[in-house]
Amino acid sequence: MDAGNAGETQEENVQLALEKIAKTAPELPGVYAMKGAKGAIIYVGKAKNLKNRLSSYFPTPQNALP
Repeated sequence: MDAGNAGETQEENVQLALEKIAKTAPELPGVYAMKGAKGAIIYVGKAKNLKNRLSSYFPTPQNALP
């Protein structure tokens, strides 16, 4: 991951990276693992459509709930 814009925080850079992963995920069935800050797997999930499932975890601001 690159340094990003100077005005972005590390948290914003992580959010952008996660959104990119969600956008580029295949629209196929599969499994995914979420890792905690120390790299340990904290959740394993499965989905019929990986792109939709991952996108649901990282909504864009215009799609976020109020």
